[in-house]
Amino acid sequence: MQESHCSFETPCPLCGSTAATTVSVTDYDEIWSNLVIEWGASISDAVKMSHMLQPVIKLLSCATCHLEYFSPVIPGSSQFYSELTSSCAQYYTDHKWEFDYIKKNLVKDSHMVLDVACGKAAFLRSIKDSVVSAIGIDTNPDAVSHSNETHLSIFNQSIEDFSLTHSEQFDLVSAFQIIEHLGSVMPFVSSAYKCVKPGGLLVLSVPNRARRKDPGFDPLDYPPHHLSRWTEDQLSLIAAKLDAELVTLAKEPLTKAQTIDALRFKELRELLPSKFPGRDLLIKVISRLALTFPLSLMWNMLKMSKRLRMHGISMIAIIRKPMANGKAHNDAQRSQSW
Repeated sequence: MQESHCSFETPCPLCGSTAATTVSVTDYDEIWSNLVIEWGASISDAVKMSHMLQPVIKLLSCATCHLEYFSPVIPGSSQFYSELTSSCAQYYTDHKWEFDYIKKNLVKDSHMVLDVACGKAAFLRSIKDSVVSAIGIDTNPDAVSHSNETHLSIFNQSIEDFSLTHSEQFDLVSAFQIIEHLGSVMPFVSSAYKCVKPGGLLVLSVPNRARRKDPGFDPLDYPPHHLSRWTEDQLSLIAAKLDAELVTLAKEPLTKAQTIDALRFKELRELLPSKFPGRDLLIKVISRLALTFPLSLMWNMLKMSKRLRMHGISMIAIIRKPMANGKAHNDAQRSQSW
């Protein structure tokens, strides 16, 4: 769809600007239908109607911070998430790339960790034996109900309320793939940041807008589930708004199988655009050989995945709160291995 430039009443969830560009328009019926087809989700008619201000939804690009966001929109309610998670067994996963990344690079045995919107506490369960304390909060009662099974402290509370009584108590506060669900981002982020000790870390992950996507319609990337789409520029802006240090931005790499598919269906087809006998077979062979030894050594040495922007779904921002005296937290600084 051709882009059009307008001023909209719906403000950007990140910067509040109302100047935006229309990127696309999607029918809500298509979103609901594909939630059933792709995820097996069972969403009641009452919940559907409560989230639709009109039959279609627009994807906008903020003219100020370039966040892509939907309008008009009603964020997913607790009832929406209750129905989605209870009918979609694969919604919560015990493994995410960012879990391993954070465990390897950040978590220390002296840490007190808070995971915001922790779901069924998969991340907390993975670190609970290697930290001083691992605490979770979530506003979805269905997620919190599993706390007895995990033997973790999980509270049915918003981060805004939790931060009022837990200011500067945690060495690491994480929020994995949450802010893309919010109609207003900074109140949530500021509250999570409030819980971080001076010198501590706030970890935010989002789906990477520039990731390699499978063809087809992913309804979870639309309202009422996802309300916005992110790049590294918007994560950098969050750090600036907090007046904090952006330690690093990290992007999930594609797996070997995903990389082969990317080469096969995009890069090599663009490199060999002309039709000739055996072209498809040649592309298939080259895509597989590129990641086999010894060619894989050259692939890794030249950092071809990064050069070709072969990124997976997740992107992480690691943000450090300054010490009260303005100096960097020396212990945390020494422990970084970027």
